[in-house]
Amino acid sequence: MPSFDMAASLHQQVQAASRERIQEALLALLTPYFRPTFGTGKTVEHEVSVLRALKLLGVVSVRATELDLVMTLRVTRAKARALLYHAQLADVQDMAALDDRVHEVLAYPRIGKISGRDDEPITWLLDVPFPLVADRIRQLVRQEGFISDGSFSPNLIKLPTAAYGAVVACLVPPQKREALLAAARESVKASHSDDLQTILGRVLWHLGKQIAGDVGGPLTQEVGKELYDLLKKGGSALFKQLSPSGDGR
Repeated sequence: MPSFDMAASLHQQVQAASRERIQEALLALLTPYFRPTFGTGKTVEHEVSVLRALKLLGVVSVRATELDLVMTLRVTRAKARALLYHAQLADVQDMAALDDRVHEVLAYPRIGKISGRDDEPITWLLDVPFPLVADRIRQLVRQEGFISDGSFSPNLIKLPTAAYGAVVACLVPPQKREALLAAARESVKASHSDDLQTILGRVLWHLGKQIAGDVGGPLTQEVGKELYDLLKKGGSALFKQLSPSGDGR
């Protein structure tokens, strides 16, 4: 493991920081000690305040993951996960803010290894470095009647196409859902009895076959942008990628 002098890094960042940024970090560090009165806060609250101050100073990345904290702070992965979880609980003000982070994860999945058979199921892999976001996705998966596989790693969620499509469909803005469904049916020539989840499953299965070997490539990026637009604004460009037939798997 490479050497990392946390104290030296802290000293350098403080020296380089502006007066305003140092004031922000100091307030972030000390404020929890006075809620509700001095010294009554829990240990984890003070640790989170230190983490927040380190982020403000640039010692720790604003979007630091578990592994980032393990390497930077020299803590166990369990400790890093707990710190991130409590920090996110404090930072996320409402479900909409949490779902914004969920959208970012859902829009750029990876595809599990496939052999290329026409009838082969596809596994969608979601790499979720933030534990609270991962728990929200698992909640949505269960809410839609599916089970997620996180046995390999708590940060990696594996979903079949039907489950992935169901979660995406349930997060479409309610006021956009009816218009999006009409556009989807028209684009893929779907039956009027097909709901948004069903159509998404078909489209995602076909797109998944195409982007399986295009990790980080132009098609993957294009599909990601269209998925994000669908989640945020109810955009229908994703359905214009192709006119699928058959069932999503």
